[in-house]
Amino acid sequence: MPKNRQGNNKLGPAAEASANANLADDADINDQHVVLNAIASLKQDLVTKIEEKAIAQSAELKIQTTQIRTELRSVVEQVNKRIEVTEGRVSELEAEVSNHSDSITCMTSDVTDMKK
Repeated sequence: MPKNRQGNNKLGPAAEASANANLADDADINDQHVVLNAIASLKQDLVTKIEEKAIAQSAELKIQTTQIRTELRSVVEQVNKRIEVTEGRVSELEAEVSNHSDSITCMTSDVTDMKK
């Protein structure tokens, strides 16, 4: 009986090779899980950083947009004031031209009457 127990405890060469292959496969699977977990962690970190940068850039763009709007409003107000002033001057010039035209018409009439 002692021989049988010793024989049962020892694996044959094929069984031992199979066991070693199973251990190697298990190690490979474990290594793959470690690598996949590391990749997933890096992916999550990258996504988080991208989201943070996107939020920061969005906030910066909002600030810049607000500044540009403020500057544009100021410039538009200045342009509108200049347009009003120019329109006023144009109206004054039109009135003066009309007055001069009326004066010239009267003088022409007077000259015509004096020639008769």
